[in-house]
Amino acid sequence: LNTEPVVAHRNRIDFLVEKLRSECVRRVSRGKTRIFNLACGPAMEVQRFLRECEESDLAEIDLLDFNSETLEYTRERIQESRMSGGRETQVRDFQRSVHQLLRAATQGGEEEFTNYDIVYCAGLFDYLSQRVCQRLVDLFCKMAKPGGLVIVTNVASSNPRRACMEYLMEWNLIHRSEEEMNDLIPAGLPVKRTDVRADATGVNLFLEIELADA
Repeated sequence: LNTEPVVAHRNRIDFLVEKLRSECVRRVSRGKTRIFNLACGPAMEVQRFLRECEESDLAEIDLLDFNSETLEYTRERIQESRMSGGRETQVRDFQRSVHQLLRAATQGGEEEFTNYDIVYCAGLFDYLSQRVCQRLVDLFCKMAKPGGLVIVTNVASSNPRRACMEYLMEWNLIHRSEEEMNDLIPAGLPVKRTDVRADATGVNLFLEIELADA
């Protein structure tokens, strides 16, 4: 439980909870902060955000995952967290796969997934090719409104436990370097800032893209 990848996973949840909280505070004068999470899984960061942060009442959250059982489980946990925290936060969930989302975007569909303040994906890019990840980041930037924030995470190529994960646990990830994370940023994108940073373990890489205001 104290090896670098496991600590990094906990750090990632801490990072996302604080990011959601601080962005809701920063944007409070503009109304509700609209948040989209692709491949949400159990959405542990959203559960904690609802339980622990009163700022979650300033948010509207859309969760998307491909698995119906996952969404059913997450829906129950989210409701428990809302009740525990006494929140009125609107949380919606949708069942889509990555390929369905990309195909619909290519065909001009999925217009309901637009105009977000924050679009993030944590944990999925570790399993997708560079080309697919580039397409997703491009889509995320189109889903975000001007001034919006896009966040994606990946396990760093410097992961000191990589051999153990692959040969003992058969846990094969697509590791990425800082350069490969920067390569995900769409060319010609009007941005205010981009940033790639690592957590304290060096195992998490976080790419942030803040779009330019209109």
